[in-house]
Amino acid sequence: MRSRSAVPRELIIFFIEPPTFGEYELSARLAGAERTANQKKADVRFICNPNNPTGTLLHREELLHMLETVKHNEGILFCDEAFISLADPEESLVDIRDPHLFVLHSLTKSFAVPGLRIGFGFGDAESGREDRDRPFPVVRERLCRGICHEGAPAYGRTV
Repeated sequence: MRSRSAVPRELIIFFIEPPTFGEYELSARLAGAERTANQKKADVRFICNPNNPTGTLLHREELLHMLETVKHNEGILFCDEAFISLADPEESLVDIRDPHLFVLHSLTKSFAVPGLRIGFGFGDAESGREDRDRPFPVVRERLCRGICHEGAPAYGRTV
């Protein structure tokens, strides 16, 4: 996550519209962020499409409108499309290149590999550069544990 001005600051504010996947809030809080009820005050807006647990699928036009709102507020739209291939891939934002958008996909759901939690994301390469040296406590550690076994020399190192 990054701040609105791309200059690191102490507190990142995020917005989540419930009910939705609980991992967003947990991960954001572990990274030191705080939740707001006002989406216009958020640096990051999390959206799950289709939503988990409700299954509600937002149309691409709705998501693009959300993206414009987030851009106007100088934030980032984090769009989790882990289940999009099981719903309607035509509604995906994966083909949109915008520094205010990050799209997450999952190999676990798309290729039916239960128990193996591997995902990948699409975003603007430049917008993440300032965060490369910052610790990302949840994802990097899980990625390392998922790829390396305990005896491997890389286990526990920052990826």
